[in-house]
Amino acid sequence: MAPSIDVRQDMVVIEIPKLGKEAAVQAIKEWGQPKSKITHLIFCTTSASTCPVRTTNSPSSSVSVPL
Repeated sequence: MAPSIDVRQDMVVIEIPKLGKEAAVQAIKEWGQPKSKITHLIFCTTSASTCPVRTTNSPSSSVSVPL
């Protein structure tokens, strides 16, 4: 990758989880229910190619991770 892409990718790896946490905290606050009622978390991004990925045989299937 070009140097500028490397720099941007390095920032994304740090910042995307922070933004995800902020969004989740705000969504839970707006939802108004306790976190203990959450049974699954689905996360999707096209911003960070370094994030771990689970692939399946079906391109249309989603992966959910129980909390």
